[in-house]
Amino acid sequence: MSTIKIPGTLRGLPGGRGELAGFVSVVGLALGGAAMPAAAQTPPANPEQLPPVTVSGDRQQGDYKVDRTTSPKMTEPLRDTPRSVVVIPKELIRDQGATSVKDVLRTTPGISLGTGEGGNALGDRIIIRGFDSRGDIFVDGMRDPGVVSRETFAVEQIEVVKGPSSAYTGRGATGGSINIVTKQPKAQNFYAGDVTFGTDATKRVTVDVNQVLGDFAAIRLNGMWHDADVAERKEVFQKRWGFAPSLTLGINAPTSFTLSYYHLKTDEMPDYGHPFNSTTQEPMKVRHRNFYGIVDRDFRNTSADIVTGEFKHQFNDQISLRNMTRYGVTTNDYVVSAPEAPNQVAGTVSSNAKTRNATNTGFGNQTDLTVKFDTGSFRHTLVTGLEIARDQVTNKPFTVTPTGVVGSLIDPNPNRPWTGSVRPAGTYTRYTTDTIAGYIFDSVKISEQWEAMAGLRLDDYRTKSRSNVAANNGLKNHSTFLNWQLGVVYKPLPYGSIYASFSSSSNPSGEQLDGGGADYGGIVAGNANLKPERNYSYEIGTKWDILGERLSLTGALFRIDKTDARVSVPGGGVQALAGKQRVDGIELGVTGKITNEWSVFGGLTLLDTKILKSPTASQVGQKMPNVAETTFSLWTTYQVTDRFTIGGLAYYSGPRYGGTYAAGTAHIPGYWRFDAMASYKITENVDVRLNVLNLTNKLYYDALYRSATPFAYVGPGRSALLTTAFKF
Repeated sequence: MSTIKIPGTLRGLPGGRGELAGFVSVVGLALGGAAMPAAAQTPPANPEQLPPVTVSGDRQQGDYKVDRTTSPKMTEPLRDTPRSVVVIPKELIRDQGATSVKDVLRTTPGISLGTGEGGNALGDRIIIRGFDSRGDIFVDGMRDPGVVSRETFAVEQIEVVKGPSSAYTGRGATGGSINIVTKQPKAQNFYAGDVTFGTDATKRVTVDVNQVLGDFAAIRLNGMWHDADVAERKEVFQKRWGFAPSLTLGINAPTSFTLSYYHLKTDEMPDYGHPFNSTTQEPMKVRHRNFYGIVDRDFRNTSADIVTGEFKHQFNDQISLRNMTRYGVTTNDYVVSAPEAPNQVAGTVSSNAKTRNATNTGFGNQTDLTVKFDTGSFRHTLVTGLEIARDQVTNKPFTVTPTGVVGSLIDPNPNRPWTGSVRPAGTYTRYTTDTIAGYIFDSVKISEQWEAMAGLRLDDYRTKSRSNVAANNGLKNHSTFLNWQLGVVYKPLPYGSIYASFSSSSNPSGEQLDGGGADYGGIVAGNANLKPERNYSYEIGTKWDILGERLSLTGALFRIDKTDARVSVPGGGVQALAGKQRVDGIELGVTGKITNEWSVFGGLTLLDTKILKSPTASQVGQKMPNVAETTFSLWTTYQVTDRFTIGGLAYYSGPRYGGTYAAGTAHIPGYWRFDAMASYKITENVDVRLNVLNLTNKLYYDALYRSATPFAYVGPGRSALLTTAFKF
């Protein structure tokens, strides 16, 4: 298990025969091993400890309520954690038919999607409570560097922490952070999988196999193959495959070690959506299917290869230790056409090439020590730790000749002949960030009704650039910053809490390693010597588990202040900490079961964003850009019979306005989206599910490019997916 070699036949395009054959071979080996005669396997020492049927950790259909996060820094149940946290379990991801992290977050209240632009990478760009969080995505509590596209086939749950939280995560996390929890080996044998067919030539296969090895170890394999077009987007397709094996030694012991490997490879036709009407300041009114890319020129290929080792030791009931080490390499290469400079009189638009050829390398080591002790009548849970990380992104862009190709605005032809060239530009820029951090958290139970929590984290942050482009070479920033989290919880009843919290975060120059300029979070000569931006959050809220603790209700009022925002000084390429931004908000959430048959998951977020200070007087009083100030989502299912369940989604996103520091007049309209689901359990081990996504085939826009020649991302049209799932 120490070295995993990928055969050469698996290195082609994801849609090719080699990769499909490779994926099937991996799946076949796993299932074949599982199907060997019992005499050829080592039986567990105590079969009664290993029930053979139930998948460990699985909840019943419609049971979406999760009581805890996986973070060792959040030691209390969610109900007693003094901040807003949303946990999206795999059962909800499955029921909604979501196949990517972007699909999951698209319909999560308080989150907006952003675009990959000329200055940052195309991929998972997430905006939480008004602030860019694309660099604040974590996997099992460790930062996942680089902007790529992430899958759901090996995801156990997704944890969204709202509000400034650098005390937990380090740099960034102004609006919040996202932690993707991966599937790990369990102490039970099970074999599960899905086969999906659908409209738009959709084909998808996933497997999840867990095998106990004796009474001490277990191995788990998750695999996926996906090939689909995109609804209402002519010529746009997505192909990907991946597998994630993991081995745990000491599965039921006080000391355990888990070694895991994650591989994902994608091939897709990238899509920058529709051109923009500068007169109406909205996207052009063109057909939903209009695609302005060039099939013979455009491409996007990504890959991820990540190895993680996790060591755990339980000294006794009071003391435990966890250490994680990770090394990973991801790539993100593309040429994509931006539909710019539309001319309504001539009926033309220019397909302008945007490129990236980036390799992201990350190494991290994180140690957490948890100690429980009493001081008089106070009961403490103390977590202290050390983190060391190096993140590096190297971009070697392409030169595309000609850069722009003029075509029809009304009836574009993506298959028009391409006679130009795509070749390496010969330039490169490498950003390297080194972090050393120490932190301590203490959760104190004062009495049956009162609890308090405090946390501190000190980061030593160093980033530098190296490039054969003079303007990008030799840039450096060294910052040391301290962040904190303070919270108090009052429990009027055992199943309810009222809390208040105060937290901070820091945004140093160059924190967004994919940023190609100052306005995109990158480091440039004009901001290299600046101190970090500072952000503060004030939040009060309440959380209640009612109806026999089956249903969770949450509510919060919050304010986020960015007190010294980096903003460009008029008349030059210099930035100064001369801005101030504010977000006030209300957030409501509901999760769980109203009755045994009726399940819900959803929420409402209302934001009021404002520019309070800027060197450009006209920006003061304006809204913040790229933020949907109203988002609402409600997913609900009802179990009609023991075998038949129906469900659906209602989602609303308010309008969003483009801009860099302050919002302008260019915008994308608000919209409603509706999904539907029906499932039927054929046997105890086999069920079928029908998902209809975007039921009304609504033309809506996910995000708006903020330049002087904007365009708008188009959301997928209506699609139907039929899935057969098995587990035994």
